[in-house]
Order: sequence, then C-alpha cells, then structure tokens
Amino acid sequence: MPFLFQNVYGYSAFGSALLFTPWPVGIMLAAPYAGRLADRHPPAIIATLGLSVFTLGLLLLALLPDHASAWDIGLRSLVCGIGFGIFQSPNNREMMANASREHSGYASGVLAIMRTFGQCLGAAVVGIILALYGNQLTQEPQAVRLSLWIAACATLLAIAFSGLRTFRTLKENI
Repeated sequence: MPFLFQNVYGYSAFGSALLFTPWPVGIMLAAPYAGRLADRHPPAIIATLGLSVFTLGLLLLALLPDHASAWDIGLRSLVCGIGFGIFQSPNNREMMANASREHSGYASGVLAIMRTFGQCLGAAVVGIILALYGNQLTQEPQAVRLSLWIAACATLLAIAFSGLRTFRTLKENI
C-alpha cells in the first residue's frame, strides 16, 4: 500500500502513513463491540461477517481509480479495518475457548506464531509480485493491485472455511 500511495498517487511518506491510519482506527472502533457481541451470539457467525466486510474493503482498495482522493482511499481503508476488527475478536475468542485450561498457553503461542507467519507470508508474496511485475514504474500500480486481488482471494478462501465452521455451529444449535 505505501508503494501505491507514494509512487503512483504521489503522496509523501508521512501522507502515505496518514492514508493508512483509518485501517487501525476501524479495528479500534469495531473490535470491542464485536467481542461483546461474541459473548451473546455464536462467534463463528460474527467472524465470518467480519471476514466478508474485510474482503469488501480489499476489493474496494483493489478497484481504486487512478486518481483517487485521500477521502476515497481513507474510507476504503476504514472498511478494511472495521471488517478486520469484527473478525479478530470473535475468532481469537473462539480459538482460545476451545483450548483446555492447561493448553491455553500453547494455544496463545500458536495463535501468535500463525499471525506472524501470515504477515510474513503476505509480505513475501507482495515482494515477489513487486519483483516480477514492479520493475518498471509503469507496472508498479498493477503489481500493487494484483497483490490486493490476491489478498481478497485469500480472504474469500478464509470465508469459505469460516462458513463451514458457521454452518457446523448453526447445526449444533438447532
């Protein structure tokens, strides 16, 4: 994203950081409510809804016009943050709730390792795409957009897996 904001849209490093700020703000706004909601309703359903909103945000970012305004970029980033905030709290709650008390430390460690692994894998994929397609400045916007499309496809796959979990949860509650 910073490459897109700086090299394509012409923002400074500081301006690029400001454009990314709505994402964590969205997480801060949505996560506490999603966590409380997950105390009263099946977390799998809430997490799947969050993944869906997150995917929508990624698709909106991938479809940014060539001359997007700061507000347009910020709103799309906010949608991503809200979606991730809705997803993260219920998903973490469900994972930790399914671990026994004596294995809760292990479960927490595995959760942290997998989160870090996912971040590293995502950064590596973006790096590969930029190395293959972003060598010329004219191709960099397409490389960044391709990265966003791949991220959206990965979250669609996550929605499918979460949907299976949601279906199982609904079936057990009937």
